[in-house]
Amino acid sequence: MPRQEQPSSSSSSDRRADRPAISKAIKRSVKDLYADLALEGKQWETRQGERYDSPTNMQVTGNIRERSKAWYPDASKAELDAAIKQYFRSVRDGVCRKVKGKHEVYNKNSKRGMRLNRKLLRRRRALAAKSWSTAKRERIGACLVTALMSSDDDDSDNEGQFLTRKLPWRSADMTKILIKLDKKAGDLLSPRGKLQKVPVIRVEEVSTRPAPTILPVGAEWALA
Repeated sequence: MPRQEQPSSSSSSDRRADRPAISKAIKRSVKDLYADLALEGKQWETRQGERYDSPTNMQVTGNIRERSKAWYPDASKAELDAAIKQYFRSVRDGVCRKVKGKHEVYNKNSKRGMRLNRKLLRRRRALAAKSWSTAKRERIGACLVTALMSSDDDDSDNEGQFLTRKLPWRSADMTKILIKLDKKAGDLLSPRGKLQKVPVIRVEEVSTRPAPTILPVGAEWALA
């Protein structure tokens, strides 16, 4: 079987050598012109698959090319297109980073909300299992809402645990009861559940979350 020729290792360097040099003045003109067009509401479409020379982007690209050429008559079309292509990639990557950042915040908040709901469910089960009087369970049950609970946040220094911060506006009595419920909830876990439980560390740091303005009837005593 005949051996296939391997591509030369110098092919990538050859391609780089073929690229036209872009002057700083041309780079600046492309950036400034795009900023002017953006103020007019004319921007590149940066969705996946779009290019600087896609049909949807040709109006903006052509405008930048024509104005840059008017400013720098000696600039070649290859240099202008290389500069426009380079800046298009910069704009597209910036949009992607922004979108990714929003998704990361959304995912982080979603996970925090799910942990808070699971904590609420565990505490309600623990309350039902306590041998307290019916009146006491009803009084405490009125306060078992997520608005009065601290969230478990990821520990940036230790991926194997969560951190919970003090709520300065929650009453000491309510906090003591929640600690008792958490202990009971831990006792109710199956052996496997106890092994899988992620440690939650109570830290001295105070939460910046504001106090709830609306509470269930009978839950006023939970506030300090």
